[in-house]
Order: sequence, then structure tokens, then C-alpha cells
Amino acid sequence: MITTEKFFEAFDKAGFLKPALWTPSPGLPGAGVQQAAQVRFYGPTSAIEAGMTFATDPAIRYPASVFPSLQRGEVLVVGDVQYAVREDPRSELDGSVRLALLSKEP
Repeated sequence: MITTEKFFEAFDKAGFLKPALWTPSPGLPGAGVQQAAQVRFYGPTSAIEAGMTFATDPAIRYPASVFPSLQRGEVLVVGDVQYAVREDPRSELDGSVRLALLSKEP
């Protein structure tokens, strides 16, 4: 059986993922230490959920094992753009994938 991490690695090799950087805020595990991961980015016009839903705001989908303590209000950079996490990321599928809704930082 393929793990979520291996699935995302295959997505990355196919060019579907973008680099994301996050430095956890004070009080969170890993505070002050920049973390990097490859994430699936959805822009405001991206189709998600097998083309049946369109994103109205930016979002990222990523393995739950990366950015495990990401929460609402945290700031991350996807590609070259800075975003804030709008609400706590929600678990999907069997809990091995998370979806975080974002808002662009000025």
C-alpha cells in the first residue's frame, strides 16, 4: 500500500506541487525553525475534489506528517507569495491529509 508521503512524492515528480515554507510561531513545537515541504496549492480558480468543486480562496493540501502543528493565524510562503492560514487545517481522507484555507498577506 502506498503511503500519503509517497503519493505526494509522486505528485511532486509530476510537477503538481509547490514549495512551502513555514516558521512556527513562539509557543508551537519547532518555534523559530523554518520548515519546508512540497504542497498542493489551489488558487481561487482551481478545481478541487476531482473537478467537482472550485476553490474560492487559496488553499493547500499536504500530508499530515508535514507542518503537524500548523494552525489558524500562522503565516507561510507558498512559491513566492505570503499567506495566512484562515482557520485550523482540517483532516481529510483517513486523517493522513490536511487542507488549509489561506488568505493572501498584504
